[in-house]
Amino acid sequence: MILSDREIKVEDDSLWTSFIRSDFVEEGRRAVQWIVKNKKTIQKNAPINIVELEGTSNSAPAVDLKQ
Repeated sequence: MILSDREIKVEDDSLWTSFIRSDFVEEGRRAVQWIVKNKKTIQKNAPINIVELEGTSNSAPAVDLKQ
């Protein structure tokens, strides 16, 4: 069995062979890097408004993205 997106907790790890998922920490890092990089195109000293669409609160992806 190959897992996608979520891990499972089982006593016997041999029940699955591979786990494929997104790197949500890196996704969050890239989002912030984009903001920093594109700040130069925004009028100097203008506020930046950020809206965070979190999804399911305290889910593994939401927690990782906040890191």
